[in-house]
Amino acid sequence: MIGQILLSRFQAYKNQPAIVLHHEVVDYQSLASWSIALAHHFRDKCGLKPGDCLAAQIPNNAAYPALFTGLSLLGVGLLPLHLHWKPEEVARNLPGKPLAGIITPTSQMTAWAASPSFSSLPQMAFETLLTLKNEACISQADELLYTDFSQQEALYLMTSGTTGQPKLVVRTQANLLANSHHVARALAWKPGCRVLPVTPFSHANGFSNGMLLPMLSGACLFLLPQLFPARLAELVLRHRIEVMIASPFVYSTLLNHGLSPAETGSLLYALSSGAPLPESLAREAAAQWGVPLRNLYGASETGTISIESPQNQDGRTTAGAPLESVEIRILSEAHEPLPVEQAGLIAVRSPAVMKGYWTTSGIDPARNAAGFYLTGDRGFLDRQGNLNILGRGRPFLNIGGNKVSVQEIEEVLRRLPGVARCCVRGMEHLQLNQVIHASIWPEPGIQLQQNDVLAFCRLHLAEYKIPRQISIEPCSESGLSAKS
Repeated sequence: MIGQILLSRFQAYKNQPAIVLHHEVVDYQSLASWSIALAHHFRDKCGLKPGDCLAAQIPNNAAYPALFTGLSLLGVGLLPLHLHWKPEEVARNLPGKPLAGIITPTSQMTAWAASPSFSSLPQMAFETLLTLKNEACISQADELLYTDFSQQEALYLMTSGTTGQPKLVVRTQANLLANSHHVARALAWKPGCRVLPVTPFSHANGFSNGMLLPMLSGACLFLLPQLFPARLAELVLRHRIEVMIASPFVYSTLLNHGLSPAETGSLLYALSSGAPLPESLAREAAAQWGVPLRNLYGASETGTISIESPQNQDGRTTAGAPLESVEIRILSEAHEPLPVEQAGLIAVRSPAVMKGYWTTSGIDPARNAAGFYLTGDRGFLDRQGNLNILGRGRPFLNIGGNKVSVQEIEEVLRRLPGVARCCVRGMEHLQLNQVIHASIWPEPGIQLQQNDVLAFCRLHLAEYKIPRQISIEPCSESGLSAKS
């Protein structure tokens, strides 16, 4: 379903530019043939079949939409992995889901092969995807167009729940299409719209709104592999970017860089997601750029729930009104509906909400009796129908737009020889960001150094999860049990 729709859109937009990365431009016709070549390769050479799941640890580039389209034509699901995750982190957070293989850059293949959890997993070099770009023609697509995979699992996203236990979100092709339809109606993008997503496609929002929605809309994506403020500002100005999707941290960085109104004059939308948008940042951006920052609220499990209206001029940021076909209820602790203006648990029901969490015994839909998914956030609906977020009920830190589990970092630190106890928390830092602070109590008689902790963390954690502030606390001979 979604593969066929993407392929038809690619063919409809033909020679229009689809993705610009550095000086390379990939048009929609090339994406169409590339998708078909990948579908044939994965089916005929790799033996993938409907219901399989393929992991991919690749950077934002034109191969991403071609890969997803090719897999969707086969009814194969994609598990996107953050580019900085180590095999051990994936194994730690992947609750038993069998994988048919993994795509990763050649430079990372040795690490995956050396991992006890993935040593027998078939690997494909990311560079091989690039060589398949022109190996098929449109006429070879006919046999791929007639199977309806709308209810087939299309996207798997790793997340953590309220207890920090790993969960695997399962979203069907129909879920993803519903999300794209709802957001497209809210934003009214036109073919050719110039979009700059400053979010990895391995993130839920980056995948759905930064990659999939623009491809379905015939937009032109401008990609920036790494966040350099000067390069980002230059991209916005030179290519007359109309839509930017980024976290509050990125917008704060651009403000500090001194991005001028002349450079932002082409912007129609500046969408903010991944963390709460401070009112002070929204006001400063509007004053300096003349463009309102608009909250986009959603979750891996739900897709996009709401988008703030650009007409919100009362100086107070909200998460906006729910999108078309999205129902929001505010519930008490007993899961009873609450009236307008009363705070409680945010619950969501829509066609875009996930199929459920994957478990070894089947899919857990994770809904209440009325079919609503509880997001884990608290908030209220105001009299204008806008959703107001009050905070999360989950032990997460927000590091530059990345959600980080406190429990995961503490579990890694407890495995460092000589650590008796540890405590991880977020500390406010410059540019509206948090940094990770770790307090560590050594076992009696053990001398731990900050460099020891950093070296151990670099072996077991992605760079953005590593504590930037480390305190080695005085050890007490009493009151501490090893690894408590």
